Parts: sequence; structure tokens; C-alpha cells
Amino acid sequence: MNTMKYLIIFLTFLTWTSLFSQKQLGDYYLKRNVKQDGQQFQFSVLDEDKHGIWFHSKSKFYYWYKAQKVISTQGGSAGVVLNGDLESFYPNKQLYQQGQFKKGLKNGSWLYWRNDGTLRLEEDWNHGKLKAFIAYDENGKESTRETYKGQRKYSESSDTIVSSKRNGKIVNLIIKDEAGQVVRIENRKDKELHGKVKTFENGKLLATEKYKNGILIEPEKAEPDTDTGEKESWWRKLFKKKEKSESSKKDKKKEKGAKKKKK
Repeated sequence: MNTMKYLIIFLTFLTWTSLFSQKQLGDYYLKRNVKQDGQQFQFSVLDEDKHGIWFHSKSKFYYWYKAQKVISTQGGSAGVVLNGDLESFYPNKQLYQQGQFKKGLKNGSWLYWRNDGTLRLEEDWNHGKLKAFIAYDENGKESTRETYKGQRKYSESSDTIVSSKRNGKIVNLIIKDEAGQVVRIENRKDKELHGKVKTFENGKLLATEKYKNGILIEPEKAEPDTDTGEKESWWRKLFKKKEKSESSKKDKKKEKGAKKKKK
């Protein structure tokens, strides 16, 4: 009985050791070490025996390995795709970047350093889609922060906050100060001003200009409204309608009074 028990334990140990050795061998087989663009890359690729990519998203960049080179292609790949951790180093052995791939797509947290070891950039990826990034200056202080939510992008720097939304080829920008007040609203097409540009001060509209493909076609003009690009609440719209209605009634009364006096 005891002999059978020891035999089972021994066989279990052999099986576990064999599986562990196979895993180590497999991990070693999938690792790559490449010199490219003045950097030393260390990374892993997807096991060719496993299912690769069935469908490539046309909007995403895939990272793949072929002929001793890492290549990035939008909407496709033609070699073994990167999968797992990646690190690259400057010639002085200092870290340049560190991150992770999932079937060829950047995923999770990515960090980038300068060659003196100071952190330069931090990114957050979700299956090849950039969700946010933070840039740091040479003193290690945060200089810029951007967050992406659907089609809208939020950008913060030391003195401004920018919210942008793409509508076809037009990008709408709402620029705010540190207090959150709108200071400028503009539309851009191919990075050129296109459409209305509004300037505000203390929440009040100062001027409106109109551009077409970067060229001013209507000079600066003041407007009485305080439109900051925010949607009006229904009660505010109702209040405005009521004001207009009461104003028109007063005007009619004045006209009737004037006619009576003439008679």
C-alpha cells in the first residue's frame, strides 16, 4: 500500500517537472532579442501553434516580427505578432520603453524614458486603442495630460484644458482656463481654422470670426450672446421664450397707446 502511494507521488512529481520544463523551453523559444534603430529590443512573439489573428481592425496598428525586425502596420500583419512583455534600451543600457502586447496590439500601461533615466511619457492602451497619456517635463513634473472617450479628446496642460470632438473632417475645440471657464471655441479642418471662432472673457462672448481653410473671411464682430458651446437646459429655453412673448406683448400695448394718443 505504501509502495503504491510513493509511486503515485513520484509519477506526479515527474509529470509536473516535465510540464514546467516544457513551459520554460517554450518561453525561451518565443523570446527574441534584436538591435534596431539604435536600441536593443527584448520581446516575445505569439506561439505559431496557437490561434493567431482572425480579423485585423483597419484603425489599429499591429506589431509583428520578421527577418530580424519589428514592424508596425495599420490594419494588418505578415509575420509572427508580438505577444507579451517588451523592453528596449538605449546604447548606454538605460531603459527606453517598457510595455506589453496582446496578439500584436499594445495593451495596458506603457512607459517611456529619456536616456538620463527620467520618465518622459506614460500611456494607457486597451487592445491597440490609446485611452490616455501623461507627458512629463525634464524635472519629472506632469506637463500634459490627454484622455480619449469615444470621439472626444480631453487635453490638459499647465494652463489650459482643451476638449475636442471630431465630426467628419471637422474638429471642434473648446479651450478652457484653469478655473474651467471657456476662453475660446474654434473649428479646424486639416489643422486649419474653418468655420466660426469665438473668444470669451469671464464667461462673456467678446468676438466672433469666420474662417475658411485657414483664411479669415469675416472680420471680428461682437455678439450679445454668451454661447460657450454648452447645451442650454430646457427651463432656460422656456424662460427665454417667455421673455420674448412678454416683450412682444409690451410692444403691442405701446403701439395701441400711441395710436389712441394720436386720435
